[in-house]
Amino acid sequence: MSRRRQLHMFDNTTESELHEQTFTDAVPTSQRYLHRRGETYYFKRKIPTDVPHAFGSKGETHWQSLKTNSLQEALRRLPAEIEAFDSKVRKARESRRQGKVPVASRPRTEGTTKYLQEAHIPSIIERFEYSLLQTDMEERRVMEDDAELDIRLADFEQGLKLKKRAAAREEFSHVEDVAQVLLEDERLIAPPGSAARTLLLRELMRADIQTLQKQCDALRGNLFALPPTVPVAPRDLPTMQTAFEAWRQSQDKDRTIDAYGRYVRQFESENRELPMASISLETANKFRDYLHGCDLDRESIINCVGGLATLWDFYERKSNRITSNPFREVQYDGLPRRESSVDRRRFEVSELAILFNSPVYLGQHKLKGQVKESAYWAPLLGPFVGARIEEIAQLRIADILRINGVWCIRIENLEHDQRTKNMGSHRLVPMHKEVIQCGFLSYVAKQKLAGQTHVFPSQRNTNKYRLWSNALTKWFGSYMNRIGLEDPRLVYHSFRFTFKRQCTVCGISDEVRDALTGHWLSRNSSNVYTSDADRQYPFPAVARGIKKLRYDELDLRHLHVADPFDQVDRAWKY
Repeated sequence: MSRRRQLHMFDNTTESELHEQTFTDAVPTSQRYLHRRGETYYFKRKIPTDVPHAFGSKGETHWQSLKTNSLQEALRRLPAEIEAFDSKVRKARESRRQGKVPVASRPRTEGTTKYLQEAHIPSIIERFEYSLLQTDMEERRVMEDDAELDIRLADFEQGLKLKKRAAAREEFSHVEDVAQVLLEDERLIAPPGSAARTLLLRELMRADIQTLQKQCDALRGNLFALPPTVPVAPRDLPTMQTAFEAWRQSQDKDRTIDAYGRYVRQFESENRELPMASISLETANKFRDYLHGCDLDRESIINCVGGLATLWDFYERKSNRITSNPFREVQYDGLPRRESSVDRRRFEVSELAILFNSPVYLGQHKLKGQVKESAYWAPLLGPFVGARIEEIAQLRIADILRINGVWCIRIENLEHDQRTKNMGSHRLVPMHKEVIQCGFLSYVAKQKLAGQTHVFPSQRNTNKYRLWSNALTKWFGSYMNRIGLEDPRLVYHSFRFTFKRQCTVCGISDEVRDALTGHWLSRNSSNVYTSDADRQYPFPAVARGIKKLRYDELDLRHLHVADPFDQVDRAWKY
């Protein structure tokens, strides 16, 4: 490339500045992002179409000043800007895959949006009427002369006549000043000529006439009554944030709270802080389409809109309001369905064989840190228990018990730091003979004799969401890649899919399978006056069911221990 062509690429770059940097015949791709405005160099790059809001702008191009007029310095600073840009795009795409949408970084203001909404107007009018009638009431009470009352009535009747004539001509200019004062008092903005401001003027005229009529009637002896309290200010009307704050008081799972808070931020980032009364089915449908335009999949969109519907329902019940929930009426027929197993799938038996013949299970890899115990036992329990990773990770010693001679694992939330997905997840899972043969019961016995309270004592739940499985989840994903099981659809939850399918293959009934996985209560709503923890599927049936479960093609004999009941009798003295 000629020196003249290089000069053209850098716009107004001078020959002397070009001598500050030695160029090859071809300008590097990264330098194509270098541009000059006046005397200052800029980083310029097109924003990818799949993350349009990642840079807080709806424009197509990102500009960033390099704050220098020296080409050499600009080239030195350019790589950092490129890396920052690429990092922001990566994070935005990752957020999108996780069902998140980039939201505005501006802080959430108190109350509703400051831009006048139609839903603000009834509140403005009610407060306007309240103020006029309260003042009128106070002034009439101090009038002792009947002549004063007569003069006041005559003035009001004349004013009423003039205002009705103006209303008939739809001439609202004389209430413009009043409207502006009210908007300033209520901290609202309504540009002249806007639809909302025009509606406010019309309603203000109607209210002015109606109030003046009440004042005339009162002067004739037909008294009116004021509301017991001052009407709520328009900026104090409930919003989705209000509903969220009320709902979160009833929740104890930080991850769920964060997810629902994100749904509200996503909605308000696109729609401002609308009063709930302003949110219509059209608003909700447009938000659905916005999420779809951000390339969220169908399930993520349903979760987000459904979460807002849950918040709406909760607030309505709490405040004894009865209004239509627009988020409940949203339809998703036009959204493409995700192919099954696109995110997760079950393990094939051959893949289980790879896992259980990997370094951890051959004694070739020393485990340490928080996963010192759980990294060995949690995957081994997976295909035989069918539990979620947090249900396994949080197990207490007390959750390993014997019922009528059958050893089982109790999935419960009896302790303050234990959680189940829902109330129906309480269950007893009989311990599979393969798990016992591999030494799990003996392992727990030794932990109990050592004075431990947790089955996996090295784990901690000091992370943001107080999850016992936090470190285990990260380790498992990394280890799967290390041993060649790199399919991102294979996660710990895949054991649960594997367990369910194998129950069906082995002839275990659907009811027993659901009882083992914590889904039976969703199928059976009988005994509604019994707590979920006590409303259990007959234990003998699940004990018989677990005996049918087998993986004939999976050989775990190399993991069997010589004495699977070592220390068990000593640990559990009944």
